[in-house]
Amino acid sequence: MRMTTAAAHPDFSATPQSGAQRLAANLPRLREDRGLSQADLAHALGWTLATIAAIEAGGGAELTLAEIDALCLVLEATPLALFAPVV
Repeated sequence: MRMTTAAAHPDFSATPQSGAQRLAANLPRLREDRGLSQADLAHALGWTLATIAAIEAGGGAELTLAEIDALCLVLEATPLALFAPVV
């Protein structure tokens, strides 16, 4: 029997938040914990400030796996930290 994401990770079904909402809630905290401004993060990633602002606002950008990986590398965070449910 194949496990669904919710079954494999029960915390992910605890709240009805989308991935974009979770990222919008977690990214500013992770960024600020590392002493980075939105501009600093954008520069480190080679992205625009508008892209970072849109992600933190909860929309405007659909990220590829490579972009998520880049965020993780710059922030020294795991994908789980980026997309953890916010309670």
